[in-house]
Amino acid sequence: MPRADGWGPAVIVLHSDALLCAALAEPRSEWVITQIVHDDLAAPSHQPTWVLGALLALAGRGLLDDGELGEAFSAVLTLPQELHAPDAGLVGRARDLTAVMPFLDGLHVALAERLDVPLVLTAAGRLGAADEDGVRCQMLSPPAWLYPDHSD
Repeated sequence: MPRADGWGPAVIVLHSDALLCAALAEPRSEWVITQIVHDDLAAPSHQPTWVLGALLALAGRGLLDDGELGEAFSAVLTLPQELHAPDAGLVGRARDLTAVMPFLDGLHVALAERLDVPLVLTAAGRLGAADEDGVRCQMLSPPAWLYPDHSD
């Protein structure tokens, strides 16, 4: 589903880790933002809740102060995206993928497959093996050379 201007997809699925990265302004967040700025976003409905929980865990460990936590919460909650509730088809496909990835990652992949759009994530390493195991969506992640000091 390319955009009318021919510059990439009209819709992308945003992985929870990519949203967390962008909300925290981590090194890869600039890359994530360049991927999502011109496209409509979709995600499984658990995505914002998972990210907010991760932010609370970071704050609880003293890694985010109240101001940083508030800014990150605002970024997550104001990002316009279409959230898709899991149905039997998405859950079934995610369950099928548990041989090669965690179930929650599988929900992202299943949604991207259903919508026939790319999945944007921060590191393909943990899903990279899935390429050879029947994943039917494009997975976009920053090239390793762009962030050599950060592992997948």
